[in-house]
Formats: sequence, C-alpha cells, structure tokens
Amino acid sequence: MGKARTLVGWLGTLGYLFMVVTAAREEQFTASFMLSFLERRFPDLSPEQLQTVVFVIRKAIHVTAYGVLALFCYYGSVGTRVLKRAPFLSALFLALIVAGLDEFIQTFQNGRTGALADVAIDGVGIALALLLLRILQGRKQPTGLKD
Repeated sequence: MGKARTLVGWLGTLGYLFMVVTAAREEQFTASFMLSFLERRFPDLSPEQLQTVVFVIRKAIHVTAYGVLALFCYYGSVGTRVLKRAPFLSALFLALIVAGLDEFIQTFQNGRTGALADVAIDGVGIALALLLLRILQGRKQPTGLKD
C-alpha cells in the first residue's frame, strides 16, 4: 500500500503541475471571466459586492487547491528515499515552488497577474493542510496503555 500511495502522491503532483500550466493560458480561469459570469447570475449585486464575492471565491480556491497539492506532495515524499526523512518539510517546499511557478507563469499571460500575495495565500492552504494531516496522524498513534 505504501508504494501505491507514493505513486498517487506523485501522479497527483504532476497532474496539478499540468493543470497550473494549462489553466494559466485559459480565459475562464481569470477574475474577469468569473466576474462576468456572476454579473449574469446575480444582477442585483453591486459591482463592489461582485468584486468581493470574486475575491473570496478565488482565494478560497487557492487555499483549497494548494492544500490538496501539499497532501499529494506529502504522500509522494513519504515513499521517496531522498525526501522521506522530512516529508512535511519536503511537501511544504515543493508546494511553495509550484505556487511560485504558478504566479510566475501568470505574469506572461494577458489578463492575468502574478502576485506574491497569492503565493502567501497558497502558503496558508499548504500549511493548514499539512497541520491538519499532522494532527490527524497524531490521533492515530497509540497512546501506550499502562498495566
């Protein structure tokens, strides 16, 4: 089961990388696309309200998506000889590299901007996912019964 989990971790990481590179070129992943979509669905909202909704949705997506990426990186790292000594640190580092790469790629796309603030938001998702994983792992550890 360990090898399968490692394989899923690395395949998920590679799939995520592919998605980042592909999505950076797609118009439907821009804030302007989401804004126009929401304007049609919620015509009674003011422009300021729509901007707020778009901001919250986009940042929630960033936090969630990079949390998932961190878990993929963790499970890939656990079964990789070079990385398994520090899988949490490896997952953190690898996921942050992808976050930086995502923002860098966006600087070359029309209608998109790369922002260090987004890397920080991604980092929040990464840290939360790894912290939650650590907490859940701690609960699964036997506490040691005394006679």
